[in-house]
Amino acid sequence: ERYGPPRYLNVTTLEGRDPALVNLLNATIGTGYLSLKTPEARAAMESPVPDAHPILSNDFWLVGVNFTPETRAKALRDYWSGICKSHAADPEVQCAQLFKEKPVKKFKRSCNEVAVASCCCRKSACTRNATD
Repeated sequence: ERYGPPRYLNVTTLEGRDPALVNLLNATIGTGYLSLKTPEARAAMESPVPDAHPILSNDFWLVGVNFTPETRAKALRDYWSGICKSHAADPEVQCAQLFKEKPVKKFKRSCNEVAVASCCCRKSACTRNATD
């Protein structure tokens, strides 16, 4: 069925592969995906710092980098800062506030009828109003 349960990564098919890559894949599309659905993981994904983010903090991004537990956060920030500076159209502007806290806009959803889980109404449209 097209919308059936997710297919998880079969790590046995990756035998002999880079263990860091296997770990990243298992954390994102393998059985570790379930841990990304928790409220704590969702909140961590909104963090402006990569060392708090469940995917951006994966050790895959630090393969080949010498770090200790004390310097891991700096190593992650240096890595992602380097990615920003390498790929941004205007690194001076776009990367200057990379790890600064930014207000997150939340959306209020409403419907004229009873809404289904994703705020889609069967007979009327939903409205999305940005609120702070």
